[in-house]
Amino acid sequence: MRIFKNIFYIFWRCWFYGWVLFTIIPIIPLLLVVTSSEKLYPIFFKIAQAWANTILFVMGFKVYLIEDEIVDNKKSYMFCPNHTSMIDIMVM
Repeated sequence: MRIFKNIFYIFWRCWFYGWVLFTIIPIIPLLLVVTSSEKLYPIFFKIAQAWANTILFVMGFKVYLIEDEIVDNKKSYMFCPNHTSMIDIMVM
């Protein structure tokens, strides 16, 4: 049983990194353009969010958000995930 788990684990990792690599390469030129000016940062964040949602969907994840506190959009916040997995990056 352990051998099947390891095979599946390796397959899942390859699938994940393959999707990340092959979805980020085509948009690198666009990301370079939108990060060249602070005025274009909102566009960058929309592109990054669409990319992350695509990766999460392809990997079979569904994110449920439970809001314990109301976040004020006019203030700055720093979120500090523990990054125990690569999925933390996609969710943030």
